[in-house]
Amino acid sequence: MALRVLLVEPHHLLRQTLACFLAALPCYDIVGDARDGPAGLAAARTHHPQLVVTESRLPGLCGVDLTSAIIEAEPQTRVVMLFARPQPPVLRAALAAGALALLPQNCSTDELLRGLEHAAMGRPCVSPALGFQSVAELLALPANAPPSVYKLLSDRERQVLQLVSEGRSNKEIAGALYISIKTVDTHRQHIMHRLNIHRIAGLTRYAIREGLTPLD
Repeated sequence: MALRVLLVEPHHLLRQTLACFLAALPCYDIVGDARDGPAGLAAARTHHPQLVVTESRLPGLCGVDLTSAIIEAEPQTRVVMLFARPQPPVLRAALAAGALALLPQNCSTDELLRGLEHAAMGRPCVSPALGFQSVAELLALPANAPPSVYKLLSDRERQVLQLVSEGRSNKEIAGALYISIKTVDTHRQHIMHRLNIHRIAGLTRYAIREGLTPLD
């Protein structure tokens, strides 16, 4: 029986290429696709995929937070995450969120299929092309590693930071997260205090550097 696959990828050409490639294989059934994190979460709740292929940098909700939300809503779903610009803190956060296969965005079709097979079997794997030979090596945090955004901010603060860095107003953020404008403002103040960054431009640069926000 074919595995149900959901694709969450902001770049239309790559999303369509993945869909065409996997749909041609009898072991995979593409049940949906989405271009951003919120749409990906909605699609996962609707289609109940067994596998999700997503990118780490997504508009609206980053790949790490999307993975956490999908697994909370659909515990049997397995996630494969693609990285255009791999950063060790984001790779570790992806594993902690529940992603099973970590691959470079430009991986070969053979490596993609291996990653899907590992994920389907519940076996964590990381591509050596991301700079690590094993999951254990990736998780061996250097003693002098600075704390990442995944340690410094709560899940909600991280979501607010991402939306702020994408240029959303307090009203737009409140609507997207179903919270009050006052709560958004409180989160913004906490974020600025914790990061010691007090300008929107600085928050945007930080979010891009930490892998929360797409560059385009």
